[in-house]
Amino acid sequence: MKRILRVSEARELIRNINAKDQGIFRRMEISSGDARMWFQAMLFTGMRTSELIKLKQNPTDRNGIPLFQRNGTIRLDKEIFYDTGKRRQVARERIVIMSGQGRAIMHRFMSETGMPKMIYDKTLTAAEMSSVFGAMLKASADRIGLELRPFGRTVNKTLKDGYGSIVYDNDGGKQTQRVVVPQDTTGVVLRSFRASWESWLVSTRGKDELALINICTSIGHTRATALEYYLASQFDADDMRDMLTVTEGFGVLPETTTVEDDQKSTP
Repeated sequence: MKRILRVSEARELIRNINAKDQGIFRRMEISSGDARMWFQAMLFTGMRTSELIKLKQNPTDRNGIPLFQRNGTIRLDKEIFYDTGKRRQVARERIVIMSGQGRAIMHRFMSETGMPKMIYDKTLTAAEMSSVFGAMLKASADRIGLELRPFGRTVNKTLKDGYGSIVYDNDGGKQTQRVVVPQDTTGVVLRSFRASWESWLVSTRGKDELALINICTSIGHTRATALEYYLASQFDADDMRDMLTVTEGFGVLPETTTVEDDQKSTP
């Protein structure tokens, strides 16, 4: 299970990101400032880490047209992004809609933030980048003292019969079953940003049918998944004020947009 963050929690997590927190072996060359920009981009677009990597590597489609469009949306072209980061996606192609803050962040992300490099000039895979970013996020959660909660961790458990013997399938492989193991943890993972952004949008705009359609289309989730994250969240009046601020401008698509148009404070 992943934690649905409050705006204040997401702000503190990003503020305390340190690029040196890469686990046992330091593998990636990136400044703390650039790392924080990557996390802001994850949060304010609701895109998967692997999708952001693809966007940085392929800023235009095969016809040279920018995927970060002039109206402030991001077009995840099916020829580039389909099957990126998830085996079964709801939509083959989607348009990512952002708030005013999100558009300002993405202007900076696309123009100023570089691609992380592997130490010793080795090519970084999306999985390796996600692993390192995950280590940074976990360290940040520990640093700010985010309280532990009883989250369930999904594991594959080897099946055994009534005599305690391992059960094998017809090909000789061990049969397994996915089970949820209770565990006290912060629950903060990279997917928390994507789920939190969706939850903030549904909480502030989900009562409007058109807005809910835009949210589901932008994130690439079904209505059921969007509402599941919303129902799993517990926001108070202060949280609602924060969410209204950071989601302001979502769904408002100007004909063109510039950094100056969308320049607002970021978390």
